[in-house]
Amino acid sequence: MAISFQEERLHDVRLECAARYMSGANYVGYGLAARFTNTVRGISYYGFFVSQTGECLLLKVENGQELVLADWTLSPAFKTSSVNTLRLECSGGQVRAFVNGELALQARDNLLPAGGYALLAGPGVNVRFDDLTLSGIPPSS
Repeated sequence: MAISFQEERLHDVRLECAARYMSGANYVGYGLAARFTNTVRGISYYGFFVSQTGECLLLKVENGQELVLADWTLSPAFKTSSVNTLRLECSGGQVRAFVNGELALQARDNLLPAGGYALLAGPGVNVRFDDLTLSGIPPSS
């Protein structure tokens, strides 16, 4: 897994980018991570992955141990052979993932309260990420 990350102390955050699959295995994922931390115990983050077949996965990695929050599910909004806009939102205990503006997956988990962000690409996948935006999410009233 290739990970490019920025360490921060962000709590409620929205990450969005344009992602274009370039080459590699169709079934290997790529995507975004929020609340990313890297400690002596291992990396931790909430991750949103998509495959070139249009399937999406939402997981939590805590100290290097993976836990699936929402298993691989086909997103009707995914466009093969095209650029897709991916968005990952973490607000309080709510984790939500979007493909081209459409909600793809969601889960509740509050064990990772803050951290940075990352771009993710599975082994052997070449993907181009563009136009990364990062913004805070105001607290719900």
